[in-house]
Amino acid sequence: MVAFILVELLVAAEPILAPVLLRQKVPVIVGTSNFFVSVCTFSIIYFFPMWFQTVALTSASEAGRLSLCCLWCSG
Repeated sequence: MVAFILVELLVAAEPILAPVLLRQKVPVIVGTSNFFVSVCTFSIIYFFPMWFQTVALTSASEAGRLSLCCLWCSG
């Protein structure tokens, strides 16, 4: 995230995000919030099937079936 901001402000000839938006409070808070939500979502997608297989001792197909409700609800 820090590297993205530095590249956008200092290096990029045509930045993806206007640098003036990176100096305002609300766009930075929204971007940070979206970053953390996506990290949580990808963590759940990765670790839930692993938890079902190792802790609940289910098969891979059963872990996938049990994970479908989480994927459906998060999308």
